[in-house]
Amino acid sequence: MRVPDYVHKRFNPMKAKSLRRQVARTIREHFPRIGGTRITDLCADLVIEVVERHLRPRDSLQHGQLLWLGFDIDDPPSRNKTAENVRLVPVVLDLWNDQDLEAQLDRVPAPQRLCHAAFVCLSRHTSKAPCSPTSTWPAC
Repeated sequence: MRVPDYVHKRFNPMKAKSLRRQVARTIREHFPRIGGTRITDLCADLVIEVVERHLRPRDSLQHGQLLWLGFDIDDPPSRNKTAENVRLVPVVLDLWNDQDLEAQLDRVPAPQRLCHAAFVCLSRHTSKAPCSPTSTWPAC
């Protein structure tokens, strides 16, 4: 006589409640000709991988920043390449930081503040790594 396994009986249905299982079920339901459970599970893993790559925890964003999906720098433009065919990467944009606030309070003219923001943007782009802006304002 077989002894019932109450642990599996109780916790096995929780596996079906995972995001991976729900995505695989939805793929099987909407695209029944794709294949069996192995293929749909693989497709679900790929979908979840893409979603996780584009999500960032809110804790990593600070006041004055926003998350934007930008074009991947390693996926160069080419002829007949549309925006839907380009890889997207999450980018954190600084809209406002403490240095901008200090410049506003010190009554730095707007053209000079904008020039400084462009300078910081350009230096970050050329170095491909976040850099801290200099404490002196460049003469524009």
